Amino acid sequence: MTLNSRPHLDLRSTSQTKRTRDFDFAPPVPCIYNSPYLAYCREGKDYAVTQGNCHHWDCPRCGISRAKSEYWRIVNGCTEIVQQGHALNFITITTRGAGLSVAEAEQNYLLWTNRLLTNLRVQTARYGGYWCYVQVTERQQRKHPHSHILTTYDPHDAVEGVKENWTTDRAGHRALEYQDTLRSERLQIAVCSAGLGEQYDYSVVRSEKAVARYVGKYLFKSSLLTVWPKGWKRVRYSQNWPKGALEATDGFVLLSWRDWENLARKAVRVSCDTDGTFDYASWKLRESDTIVTKRKAVRL
Repeated sequence: MTLNSRPHLDLRSTSQTKRTRDFDFAPPVPCIYNSPYLAYCREGKDYAVTQGNCHHWDCPRCGISRAKSEYWRIVNGCTEIVQQGHALNFITITTRGAGLSVAEAEQNYLLWTNRLLTNLRVQTARYGGYWCYVQVTERQQRKHPHSHILTTYDPHDAVEGVKENWTTDRAGHRALEYQDTLRSERLQIAVCSAGLGEQYDYSVVRSEKAVARYVGKYLFKSSLLTVWPKGWKRVRYSQNWPKGALEATDGFVLLSWRDWENLARKAVRVSCDTDGTFDYASWKLRESDTIVTKRKAVRL
């Protein structure tokens, strides 16, 4: 293996570039946690009303919006970190194999990953490096947790090597393959001492946008509907991971009748994004002169 063939992560061919048909054509549904309605000015006395986001992953409506928000934070964060002059690496970790139940894995996974991240942070500080990360967790086929981590951590001892990879074809036949990879004794020790499994993947990121999309796609896969224990973190960021700029808005929450009366005084016309919002706004504004309409959906 030559230096030019050093294993790296360049996933332009496998990154998610399109929404699935389920997301494009799914009918609008209300928030199952009854998130309050919001009003904002579109132009002049033309206002819009929509339901807010509860930020719960298991909400059929808001879960997708939450995933989109996390996705763009990952993509934009990777771009900003690279523009600041920091290199990104990609690490995949998993739990131990035989003998570890799903219940035990779920109970201890946060502890194990915290140990690992603390170890990597200390190593980074020791070498005077810049530390940040984002971690996206999904379930493997065996239901155990499995994480993808984008981080500035560099073990400084990575060497070119190979790893065993067992594949199974449609007929159920297993075959052993050897893949080029990067191996690090420091990372291997850190993973094992944290309580995780011995298996890990480590790659140097060559295309930060491609790998960010690759990691972000796990937010839209079956993991969006995966049931996790209460308080589980599907996405974790270091404190210094870029948050992105917040847009200024003149929107306000519609909680009480007084809020709706305030909207009626401001708006000549109110447009709604769904049938449910239209019906609710029509009822709330029924005694006012405000015109309530339903806005045509825009397919992106």
